[in-house]
Amino acid sequence: MNYNAEDYQRSMQAIIAGEPVEMADFLSHFDFQNGNVQSGPPVGSRLPVFDLKDQNGRRRCFTDLTGPNGLLIVFVRSVNWCGYCRNQLAEIADAVNGLAQRGINVIAIAPDGPALVRKFAEFAQLGYPILADIDAGFCEILGILNTNIPEQVALQNHGRIPFPGHVLLDAEGTIVAKFFTDDLRHRPSATTLAFEHLGASDIAGVVIETAELEVRIWLSSTRLHTGQEIAVRAEFSLRPEWNLYASSVPEPYAPLSLEFSGELIGAQHVSFPVPEEKKLEALGDVLPVYRGVFAAAGRLRLKWSPPVHGSRRIAGLSEVLGSLQTQPGQYELCGTIRYQACSGSSCLPPQRLDFAIPIEILADTDKVESVFRTEIHGEADQGTQ
Repeated sequence: MNYNAEDYQRSMQAIIAGEPVEMADFLSHFDFQNGNVQSGPPVGSRLPVFDLKDQNGRRRCFTDLTGPNGLLIVFVRSVNWCGYCRNQLAEIADAVNGLAQRGINVIAIAPDGPALVRKFAEFAQLGYPILADIDAGFCEILGILNTNIPEQVALQNHGRIPFPGHVLLDAEGTIVAKFFTDDLRHRPSATTLAFEHLGASDIAGVVIETAELEVRIWLSSTRLHTGQEIAVRAEFSLRPEWNLYASSVPEPYAPLSLEFSGELIGAQHVSFPVPEEKKLEALGDVLPVYRGVFAAAGRLRLKWSPPVHGSRRIAGLSEVLGSLQTQPGQYELCGTIRYQACSGSSCLPPQRLDFAIPIEILADTDKVESVFRTEIHGEADQGTQ
C-alpha cells in the first residue's frame, strides 16, 4: 500500500469525525508517523534553553526544575487526544517520588495550550510540572518535530507534533541519556533511563539460587500501561571454581541465556558482557566463559493494546480493537535462564531455571472530553507562551 500524507490526513479526519476507517488505513497511519525518527541534540551536549509555562501558569526553566542529580524531560504528542501519551503521563506520576529519592526531577513537555495542560493535569491528578510548548516551538528548536506529519489547521495541534521521547539531563543540563521510540504506541517507563544510567533502584528483585550460582533480576518498573518498554537487569554471582559457557561456545556445550515469555511480551533483547577465554582442565579445551560476578541488561516491550477511549471512537474497528486490549490487573512476567556450568573437575548437564516477576497493568487514562473538540479544532486555548 502506497500510504502518503494525503492518506494520513484523510484517515485522521475520518477518525476525529467518527467516520468508518479501514484496518489497513488505521495501522498504516502509525507507520507513516513513525518513520525517520529524530532524537535531537546528541548525548554529551547541553540542552537548549527553554522558558515555558507550566499547568499553573508559572514560567519554568531548567535551573528551577532540575533535581540534585538531574532532570528527566518527557516529550509527548498531546496531553489529551493521544491515548498513549495520557497513559504515559499517568505512569510518570506513579514514578515521580521514586525518582526524586534518586535526586532526579521529572517534567513533561506537550505542544498543547496552557488551559488544556492545566485541565488535564487536574483531571488526572498529576503532581509534577507539565509545560505547554504551544505549537511545538521548543520541540522544533530541538529538532524533534515530526515532519512526516503535514502541517495543517484544525487537526492535531495544527500538525506540529514532536516525536515522543525521554531525555535525561545531569544537574548541569548536559544530556546523559535519551530514548525516542520507533513506534508511537510504545513508550518507555518513567524510570527506564534512570535505571539504565544509575543502576537498579530499591525495587524488589527476584532472587534465584543454586549450588553453582545466585541470580538477581530487576525490572525498572512493575506498574505499567500496556505497550510500555522497561529496562531489565540480571546480576549473576558464581560460586568459586564455577564457570558458565557464553553464547559463542561451540556445540555440544549449552550457552547462558535469559529469555522472557508469555502473552504480554511484544519484544525483548538482553545483552551479556564479553566473556573471557579460559582453559578448562576437566575438558582439556579453551572455551568462552563467565565467572565471578557479572551482569546482563536489556529491555522488554509489552505488546500493543489500543487505548480503550480512542478505540471506541473509531467507527467499524471498535470490536476488533477491543479484542486486542489487555485488561488492567495483576499479571506475571515469566522468564527462563538456561546455562551449563563447569568447574575445574566436573561439567554439569544443561540446566533450566524458571522465574516469574509480578507486575500490574494499569487502567487507561481518560481524556478531558469537555475540551477535546475545542482544542483539536482551534476554537479555544491558543494563548501565548
